[in-house]
Amino acid sequence: MNASTSAPTAPARPVSFAALRHPGFRAYFLLSALAMMADNIEHVISYWVMFGKFHSPALGGFAVVSHWLPFLLFSVYSGALADRLDPRRMIQLGMALFMGVSIAWGVLFITGTLQIWHACVLLVVHGCAGVLWGPPSQLLLHDIVGRDNLQSAVRLNATARQLGMLAGPGVGGGLLLWLGPNHVFAKIGTFFSTMAVVTFGGAYAVLSYVAQQAVETYGWLRPGEMLDGLGMAETTPGPLIMVVQFVGFMGAFRAPGVLPPLLAGALGGVLTTWVTFVPCFMWIFAGAPFVETLRSNKGLSAALAAITAAVVGVVLNLAVWFALHTLFTQQHTVNILGLSLDVPVPGSLNLPALVLTIAALLAVFRFKVGMIPVLGACAAAGVLYRLAIGGL
Repeated sequence: MNASTSAPTAPARPVSFAALRHPGFRAYFLLSALAMMADNIEHVISYWVMFGKFHSPALGGFAVVSHWLPFLLFSVYSGALADRLDPRRMIQLGMALFMGVSIAWGVLFITGTLQIWHACVLLVVHGCAGVLWGPPSQLLLHDIVGRDNLQSAVRLNATARQLGMLAGPGVGGGLLLWLGPNHVFAKIGTFFSTMAVVTFGGAYAVLSYVAQQAVETYGWLRPGEMLDGLGMAETTPGPLIMVVQFVGFMGAFRAPGVLPPLLAGALGGVLTTWVTFVPCFMWIFAGAPFVETLRSNKGLSAALAAITAAVVGVVLNLAVWFALHTLFTQQHTVNILGLSLDVPVPGSLNLPALVLTIAALLAVFRFKVGMIPVLGACAAAGVLYRLAIGGL
């Protein structure tokens, strides 16, 4: 034997869970499991409410068929389309449909307006969303881990989905048994997530809607407390929209159920923050790649200009609402031409608040005093007034 001939090298030893060595796949594994869990939480809650309302075996059968028939008919086409397009965009579209269906379920459940045709439409859309998610998610694995670890990624991806399918029904059933569809946490989650998806114009535009719903519809706060929340948000660092955390805290604090009020309030604030910001980030991530292209679209630019004009009116409405409840301690509702208007009671005028308002307006617009000195002076004047009348 030739001495220069080397011994054959032993085959490389297989590595367990090789795909998890890729940071991108670790995040994908976790988020896939959570998405599948959320999907099955929705299944449990929506099926339970549907059966309790309609008691229809035919609707139950339709729910199963509408979920799996789109996979049978369109999975191959979805995979072929993902092979030509960016599979991430198709997954994002599927997730957007999932979110829309979940929000629609929540709104219909909370308002008590669910009808059979609503359920059928939402079930079909949900099934189509699954087709947009499933096949592209398999193609995306190759882009994340490459060819060498593809088999490991496929196995682990299936594991993530099965873990989500295992945990989702348990979590959904537990939440429904513990909270019920009319619990304050369910209302907070539905209201603020819907607000985050459909509102435009920034915090001042959104707060007009929040104030109206939180005070008049849900009764989570009194008008004066909503003013206190806005005052705190205006005088602390961070985005103004964080006033919604205060609203969620007060709503859960006043209806804690079996929880201690402070704990319920803290959970309500955390839940409010989560459901408010997550849809916003989803919009950002979904739309950011197309921002530059959309800016040159004249039709879309015109639509955004119209939205901006509408937002100005909404912000004005917020200013009037807060002014009325600051300057007058009592209001009464007047219905005119189908409109419901809050009209102040003249005898309830708050003279100290009126004096501070006029002084602040003169300081800002006539004497050009900075915002911080004006806020500090008004706060100090308010404290001194309360001390003088013994109300602090």
